[in-house]
Amino acid sequence: MFLIYNEKQKQPLVGDGIEQRKTLAYLFYHFPRYTETYAYREVLQLDKLGVNMALFALRRDPPGPVPNEAVQLLEKTNYLQLVPFIRKVMHHAAMLMRHPFRYFGVLFKQMLWSGDVPLWFWRNWHTFWVGVILARKLQQKGLNHLHIHHAQKAASVGYVASQIARIPFSIMLYGKDLLSLKRDSRYAIRHARWVFCFHETHKETLFDLVPGLGKEQVRVLHPGVDANVFQPVSGKKESLFQFRLITVTQLEPNRGLEDLLKTYKILDSRDIDFEAIIIGEGPERRKLQDQANRLRLNHRVRFTGARRMEEIIESMGRADLFVLPLPKTRENDYEGIPMALLEAMAMGIPVITTEIEGIRDVVDESTGRVLKEPTPIELADVVEELLLKETLRERLGRRARRRIEKQYHLQETSLQLVQMLGVEYEELKKSRY
Repeated sequence: MFLIYNEKQKQPLVGDGIEQRKTLAYLFYHFPRYTETYAYREVLQLDKLGVNMALFALRRDPPGPVPNEAVQLLEKTNYLQLVPFIRKVMHHAAMLMRHPFRYFGVLFKQMLWSGDVPLWFWRNWHTFWVGVILARKLQQKGLNHLHIHHAQKAASVGYVASQIARIPFSIMLYGKDLLSLKRDSRYAIRHARWVFCFHETHKETLFDLVPGLGKEQVRVLHPGVDANVFQPVSGKKESLFQFRLITVTQLEPNRGLEDLLKTYKILDSRDIDFEAIIIGEGPERRKLQDQANRLRLNHRVRFTGARRMEEIIESMGRADLFVLPLPKTRENDYEGIPMALLEAMAMGIPVITTEIEGIRDVVDESTGRVLKEPTPIELADVVEELLLKETLRERLGRRARRRIEKQYHLQETSLQLVQMLGVEYEELKKSRY
């Protein structure tokens, strides 16, 4: 199996019996949402490339804020949950009449996996039910490659749809998917045309978790950030404080934020004139705010809650350092590279973080500081060093920006994806949405 990119024709040539793909379907569980930043930005970038695609999601997010940049995708997404019941029955009837052997063959296989466990029976029946509906829609729209984000429910539904619609599929595998791969997810991964991981460690772990997976099926595809949007800001805006520190993350357990507040208390006791902005929402917010009150950090630390992209860019543009001390846990090791960290680097901001899988691939001593399970005092020492050395900060920021441009630019990673899938695309052009 091989794939060649022809520079002259500006389109991928696929060999070894793989036909060229022209249209692309995306499948998600929820879409769009704040936690799917990488996914919806990839979709927006492919639209700029002129890729002919359709978007599907199993469910629509509960009512709530949607990122400004992703609002345009709400009307473009086909939510399978919202298909009227009578139409769902009609989709099944149509597929049964058109492909009876495929229909019953896949149904038998799904039920065979259930064994005598009632929960699995209903789970696999629902997967089949939704998969057939998706297969019908794929055929109606003339789509001939299915690209799935996450290896859980969406992957299982996508596998059923691909078997009935007879189209290949690929999976974008996230680190946390590796923590809870079920039997049907493993089966879907094993039968995918391509499986994409964010870094080499995930790739090697996947081979251990899914026996029989072909070496050529799995490819590493770096997460991308739009370096045309996240750019360094010339000239810092005036502030009441000498330095500004910023953290963007979900306020959940095991994010290292308790120790980060202790670090800020140490810096405050050293008379460092700083303001710390913590952007994000989550179940730990009240607990963290109470801790900040107990440490008497109200004049130093500000919790903003979730913010839209424009507001995050504005806050980062005034920051001197990006600090994200993730503790080394099983969940964090599988998380990969936080998008906010890449965005800060794209804006030329030095980052201080910890040594977990994925992060060590992008951050080193030339772009920031990577610490191994630091104590609050050790973290405070490093933050203070960089704050007091402006020339060093500027040098680290320039190199961080260059690394994003060379290895983690969304435009380049999106091109790699469509070339691998064999999808036709055009030159960059204005979005049609």
